[in-house]
Amino acid sequence: MDVVWSHGTIGSPGVQGALAPERQLALTTVVTTLDRLYKKGILRRERVGKGYQYSAAVSRSDLEQRIVRGVLADLMTEFPDALTSLLEEDAALPPDLHDRLSEWLRRQQEEAENA
Repeated sequence: MDVVWSHGTIGSPGVQGALAPERQLALTTVVTTLDRLYKKGILRRERVGKGYQYSAAVSRSDLEQRIVRGVLADLMTEFPDALTSLLEEDAALPPDLHDRLSEWLRRQQEEAENA
């Protein structure tokens, strides 16, 4: 996604080339990954010739939020006791994060009571 965000619009060979200094990926791997991101609504694509040009459908911050929400939902479902224990340990969280989480939990409780 960093490559797409930095280029704006780019084809799969361009993504492969931009990643080449770090990783040697087969073009088919890049195409498959871009297709999956498109199907998840993370990328937009437009047919150009025999291939596609891709652009971001979401901002970096929106994608980060989507990922964090998914991870938290999974943690709450699969490991509620461990997550609760972690959040209850003041030393495990920076004070500002602890305060923000406490405020968020308070708002969630208010919304649930008013629903």
